[in-house]
Amino acid sequence: MPDAGVQSEHERHAERVHVDERLVIAPLNGVFFPAYTEVEGAEVAVGDEIGVVVRNGEKYPVHSRFTGELLGLLAAPGERVRAYQPLAWLTTADVSGVPQPSHSD
Repeated sequence: MPDAGVQSEHERHAERVHVDERLVIAPLNGVFFPAYTEVEGAEVAVGDEIGVVVRNGEKYPVHSRFTGELLGLLAAPGERVRAYQPLAWLTTADVSGVPQPSHSD
């Protein structure tokens, strides 16, 4: 039986998977209105408002949990959205000028 504390070659490489894309999701059901007119390429930081979801006349801000560059919206302005629905797509790669981890085989 293999030692439980020793990882196989496959397991060691599998843990190094790095995904640069992130999603910003709706906090609740409502109607989405983006904060950006020019979405593609807009830089956002953690906490930046991506837009609002309006429900029963009240506005609920949608904040990015990541620093990155917006790649596009996944919900149209004025679209009805559901809680946890992806609203925007962004990449976290190379936006801070800090080198990203290498994935050498």
